[in-house]
Amino acid sequence: MKQDGIVVKKAVYIALGVIMTGEKEILVFYNIGDSESVKYWTSILNDIKNKGFIKQEYLDSGGAGKMLEKLLGKKLDNKSKPDYKDVELKVSNKNTKYPVSLISITPKNSINVNSIEYLIKNFSHNGCDEKTKNNKYINGIISTKETKYTNKNTGFKLELNKNDKKIYLLIIKNKKIISKDFYWDLNEIKEKIKYLVLVIAETKKINKITHCKYNEIMYYKLRNFDFFIDALQEGYIKVTFSIKMNENNKITYHGTRFCIDIKNLINIYMKVHIKAK
Repeated sequence: MKQDGIVVKKAVYIALGVIMTGEKEILVFYNIGDSESVKYWTSILNDIKNKGFIKQEYLDSGGAGKMLEKLLGKKLDNKSKPDYKDVELKVSNKNTKYPVSLISITPKNSINVNSIEYLIKNFSHNGCDEKTKNNKYINGIISTKETKYTNKNTGFKLELNKNDKKIYLLIIKNKKIISKDFYWDLNEIKEKIKYLVLVIAETKKINKITHCKYNEIMYYKLRNFDFFIDALQEGYIKVTFSIKMNENNKITYHGTRFCIDIKNLINIYMKVHIKAK
């Protein structure tokens, strides 16, 4: 291996993928000494899987995913970079009716504001009962195919623009587009979705305490970015919002996520089997 123009000896680790046709393909090639290599994934994730049920410290709908990230020593974030090198880690609950989250990326904007704060303050709806009436919310699923209304007059929709290399968040009021200031960069998305590790988890109560178990670890490689674009354009890939601001203006943000039904995942990714060699 060459390093700074000099041939040096280094131990390496090759992850071979066997795609659906049975053909072998090199998934990724790393220095074996790197703690965030494929060796890290295959060893650490399998160790966690073999622990069985683990006491879950997070009790919301994404608790199993947050618990796994804590076990891996990863801080919670919605950054535009993959979780580890070029690998994105996601957790899906067993028998869930919800789509698989591919990536979590906060939208950028062209008006130099905090995207989440601006959206929740200007385009949200209030709670519907006495307890929540002073809270503001944006939640739901949006796509290129339909408008999701956050209140009676205001809604969101996605617009893909290949020339600009952006996905715009259209803000619609009284059936007219009033803003295209918020967007996701296609190049950033492309860098973040090359490889996906999907962990299937289940939860149950043990002595009245919630525990989670990581049953299955599946590795995927993006077929081609055009497949992602096509799925987005056809409405198979959607974006979920979950933002809340209480009466004291404290914002709780659970991320904006690009999601797809698990049955459609194979349309954009190849499932691969990891082994050392």
